[in-house]
Amino acid sequence: MVRNVTYISCVAVMAATCAAAFGGIPVPDAVLYGSVRIDCRPVSSSADVTVVARVDGVADPVGNGYFVADGQGGFSYVLNIQLESTVDGLPRSPGTARAQDTVHIYVKQGADPERLVTNYLVGKMGVVQQLNLEVHANQCPGDSNDDGDVDLSDVAFFQTCFTGTVGGVPAGCDVCNANSDGNVNLDDWPSVQALLFGPQ
Repeated sequence: MVRNVTYISCVAVMAATCAAAFGGIPVPDAVLYGSVRIDCRPVSSSADVTVVARVDGVADPVGNGYFVADGQGGFSYVLNIQLESTVDGLPRSPGTARAQDTVHIYVKQGADPERLVTNYLVGKMGVVQQLNLEVHANQCPGDSNDDGDVDLSDVAFFQTCFTGTVGGVPAGCDVCNANSDGNVNLDDWPSVQALLFGPQ
């Protein structure tokens, strides 16, 4: 039932954000939504994080995201990509994308520069699609396979690296030495456990 309400809300948002184009015919936006995680940590609406969509050759962003409560105690972004129909011979309206454009999705945190996260091919108009975004500036503590999450396979790897207070750090186990004290022990576990969310 939550999904139906969310879908209806997204359709209403699309209809409300359709803008008239200079030469094009207004069409429903493409709407992307999902989670954003930076270095394995989910961001919340209170975080200084923005999601932006850009198209090559268009100066203005074609979409700016915002965060909403997801109904499960977290937050999701919603990104409306402004679309216009293609009309032969007429210029593109500022800040709009067209069907079959490749849209570049960026995430920006605080004063950091925008970081390209993924590309999205705009298909049919009026599409609502989930697209979770993962930003990896650094490998997360405990993420032994560098796949952007800490899950049970990483916990198993942590156990094989565990040396206690005097054992040092075995080869290939640096990611498990979260506090950089030269040992893989219980002092490292809280940092790893805090990121234990499983695959996203």
